[in-house]
Amino acid sequence: MKAKTKDEESYHHLKNERIHLAQCYVSSYRPTPADLKNHHILKNIRNNKIIVLRSDKFNGVVIMDRIIYKIFCLNIINDQNRFKLLSDDPTLFREAKLQRLLRKLRKQGSLDDKTYQHALPRGSQPDRVYSLPKLHKQRDLNSSSPLRPIVSSVNTYNYNLAKYLCSLLNPLIPDDYITKDSFSFVYQLSKLTAMDVSLYLLMLKASSLIFL
Repeated sequence: MKAKTKDEESYHHLKNERIHLAQCYVSSYRPTPADLKNHHILKNIRNNKIIVLRSDKFNGVVIMDRIIYKIFCLNIINDQNRFKLLSDDPTLFREAKLQRLLRKLRKQGSLDDKTYQHALPRGSQPDRVYSLPKLHKQRDLNSSSPLRPIVSSVNTYNYNLAKYLCSLLNPLIPDDYITKDSFSFVYQLSKLTAMDVSLYLLMLKASSLIFL
């Protein structure tokens, strides 16, 4: 939304309006007895021996036994082809190293104070690993894990720096052959004519013949 606003003042106005709408919703929310019953059920689920997850590829909710979930997660983490056991946590060392680099860049004039304060890591946390069920694949509990490991880098030592670098690189990436999401892809397909599809299939056939 920030990229589509005319100026910084318009963005801050939009941001304040969003905050106001959210606060109005929270203050005016009056749960019904049915809502309170659902809240109570969800609270009991969190305290129970099951875990509620979203699936890896599909929209939906997956309910798993918490112990089974932990076992599969541990099997993934203990796989030495994917992860390596460290003798100590290098987070503080890497945080201090990045802090020294950012201070050096600011002193050289390569970073302004605002960017420096935003990218400077403080109280960093190590990456967190969690897993999502792979419903699109056959679930054979004896052959492979039915879970896909996800490594979250939020609040890591270089997270804010990566966000800053991403903001610099994104405008340089050509978007002629890139679609933002599935909705944009469907919209682009809807604009294709039969002639476009025929030409595309001919191009694919010609490229496959050249490759052969």
